[in-house]
Amino acid sequence: MDNEKESRTMMHIRTSPKSLYEAIGSLSFSQKKCVIEMGFGSLLDFKIAGLSSRIVYYLVNNFDDKNLVLNVGAGKIMVTPDLIHDILGVPLGGVQLGNIDGGEGNDNLVVEWSKQYKDRQISLVDLKTRIARSQEADWNFKINFILLFANTIAQCKKRGKCDLSLLDHIREDFRIEQIDWCHYVWHAIRGCKDKWKLGVIGQYFSGPCTLLTLIYVDRTKGIDFEVRRTRPAILTWNNENLKQREESEVGSGGFGNVEMREPYEASGADVENFTVDVNGDIDFVRLNAFKPEGLKGYVYKISNLFKLLRHNNNSLKETLQEAKEKYPDNDDIKEWETKVSEMM
Repeated sequence: MDNEKESRTMMHIRTSPKSLYEAIGSLSFSQKKCVIEMGFGSLLDFKIAGLSSRIVYYLVNNFDDKNLVLNVGAGKIMVTPDLIHDILGVPLGGVQLGNIDGGEGNDNLVVEWSKQYKDRQISLVDLKTRIARSQEADWNFKINFILLFANTIAQCKKRGKCDLSLLDHIREDFRIEQIDWCHYVWHAIRGCKDKWKLGVIGQYFSGPCTLLTLIYVDRTKGIDFEVRRTRPAILTWNNENLKQREESEVGSGGFGNVEMREPYEASGADVENFTVDVNGDIDFVRLNAFKPEGLKGYVYKISNLFKLLRHNNNSLKETLQEAKEKYPDNDDIKEWETKVSEMM
């Protein structure tokens, strides 16, 4: 099939990023902090609520799921754990999830988690809904979030239900941030096209649509539309610029008529694409999740952390003074005055 015809072909997918996007938008402050502690802070800037079925069709059609190679007109892109880290920014290195034995406590933890649902036939929407209904950053939240990530970014089951196999490796001392999640995704997407056939009407694909899209737009140059690169790449891309990139390629003869990019080098682009309003809690979370690359990135993060510290310091002093005036004899206020004085 030629590129122009591929650019007109649609396909159905099971792994829409919509549920992940909406779940992230619903997180409480404590849940956002928890996501950072788990090593998934980069996902807090996830701005992709949907994907074009045209570009996804082209990418899936040209993805070698046995050798994990994305074949585009300009060359081949090897999908590796390091590349997945460059794209998503989730933990790379550490413990392999498959090497963890759930142990004796596993059943109790999973049973407790399962009480949230009627049965084990859980969809991405079910996970998103459960996350949105809770403000707690407890074990149930952590497992729901990891399952939503894994089944959106890697693959879910063929009929759209979630793959719950990672629950076999959960135990009480399970440290999510110490797991090599890039290797997990890399391993999980192998064979994602099994039983999927090109051109079958009504067929759904349940593999890594979002990941393949981000890899493609990051590793190739747009024809007449370009977005400054960052690491991780997920910080840059959103619905609007993905649509613009797609339209530019379709208008130039179809997907794949592009050049490969050179390996990424930090040049301050990660800083220039990252803005912080120091007056909001969410901005503190985003700044804390920001991973600097190069001297400029570190200076940027340090200077903005200082601004946050100064802003919060002034707010703390003003609030404490107001409390002292209203409750001059209160022991709790006096105790906090002492703690603040010692800290300063």
